[in-house]
Amino acid sequence: MSAPSPGATWTRYITPILGIAALAYVVLLHHGLGPNLALGGNRWWMPSGFLSDVAPESLGVGLALFGLIAVALAWALFQTSRSSVLRWLAISQVLAVGLVVSFGIGSSMAWSFFHWRWSVSLGLLALAVGAALTAPLLAGAWSRLPGWARFASYTPVFLGLVAFERNVTGTDPMLPFAISPWPVVQIFGLEVLGSWLATTWLGAGVGLIILGHEPRSTLRSTLAVAAAVAIPLCWLGFGGHFALLPFRTGAAAIGLAALVVVLLLGALAWAHRKPDEATPSRVRAVLLGGLLASAPLLLGQTLTLLDYQTTREESALAVTDALQRFIDREGTFPDKLDELVVAGDLEEVPSPRIGLLSGADETFSYQSFGTGYILEFSAPRWIQCAYNPPWADDLSEEERAEFEAEDVELGGAWSCPSKPPELW
Repeated sequence: MSAPSPGATWTRYITPILGIAALAYVVLLHHGLGPNLALGGNRWWMPSGFLSDVAPESLGVGLALFGLIAVALAWALFQTSRSSVLRWLAISQVLAVGLVVSFGIGSSMAWSFFHWRWSVSLGLLALAVGAALTAPLLAGAWSRLPGWARFASYTPVFLGLVAFERNVTGTDPMLPFAISPWPVVQIFGLEVLGSWLATTWLGAGVGLIILGHEPRSTLRSTLAVAAAVAIPLCWLGFGGHFALLPFRTGAAAIGLAALVVVLLLGALAWAHRKPDEATPSRVRAVLLGGLLASAPLLLGQTLTLLDYQTTREESALAVTDALQRFIDREGTFPDKLDELVVAGDLEEVPSPRIGLLSGADETFSYQSFGTGYILEFSAPRWIQCAYNPPWADDLSEEERAEFEAEDVELGGAWSCPSKPPELW
């Protein structure tokens, strides 16, 4: 057996060297461009801003300069490695560099306010969007694993994403997985970009399968494009209408989403214009990537909405009804909600359902004003729901009845609607 050539030996080390260089580059920019957050002493993991004096003042120039290096490192990793995980991390480091530069040069206010939590949020956001962008690559590698390995590797990812998505609130500092007061990772990384990219891959995969059947015709191509476009657009419309997404889908969003999926389908079809033995598995990987990525995200968003509605329309209603029975009998509202249990108006004080791990630590916030009160609970997307009885002491019985008749849901005045409001 002949000894490996020096060139072959060197090639073996290129990929790990590039991977370390890409990670080091992100750390360097994070430490050098991020605002100096040292309060009472430096910490090795905190930004120090040592590059701020030499960094371009223009955000566009900074993104072009620092981003070009990140793209070059990612391209080199793609050329030297077939590992889907490394390619995911390569894409993620490009995104991380863009985020670090944007909030280091462009606007450091959020970073200065949230401190280390913003660093963690930026890193997780880059990893989440990077995973959504490379979902077919990850799914293709996952499908080649033994059955037990597929189950063992995907189950914690699935459950973790559902748990993380169900903790989409910025008002409760005790909520598990709430990295920063503003839930940037959940809203932008998972709800908006993650679910949209996942359904886009899903639509492209369906379109490719339709195109793959022979004979090809104009009708078949039209059906493929229609199916590919319909899946992400249906999700955007459905999710926006039922508040699974933090915005209502407009014409601009629909047009952009349709254009992206058509271009993606065209690029994938062109890449597979000369089918080979690996083509069917690549097509299945596109579809599988969309399925694996979308399943936990859509489930998590649905459970989050159900949590919100259950808390507002069942648990909170039970409390407000009990408070009304108490004042009708006693002439004043109790000082604490526990008095409702002692008086027999409630079997127990319910807890708001916010997050997968909500329980004893999640409670309604209650403040009594004698003949009035305020009842609050944390809710998804930076919402603090507050309820006040809609009448004052000097209202007549007829006026009180009118107030009750106007609000058919809870008989009171809520600061939050029956479903989470749109953020934009």
